[in-house]
Amino acid sequence: MTGCRYHYILSLQFERRGGVQQFSYVSGVYEPARGQTRADVFADLLQQATRQGGGTNPVPLLFSLEPDDLEADR
Repeated sequence: MTGCRYHYILSLQFERRGGVQQFSYVSGVYEPARGQTRADVFADLLQQATRQGGGTNPVPLLFSLEPDDLEADR
């Protein structure tokens, strides 16, 4: 996976105070470190999204990780 950039989308559901449910998503471009696996990328992005979301008990609803280079598919 090294040398490639990946576009990701991660959608989460959080629990807020009083049991209120909140949904959020993050997206962007990620360049994995050498030796990093897809599971490592997911764990890293989940940790970042959880910090940004500010809720507890995050539940992933969607995770998409695809090559960002559209030219490679042609």
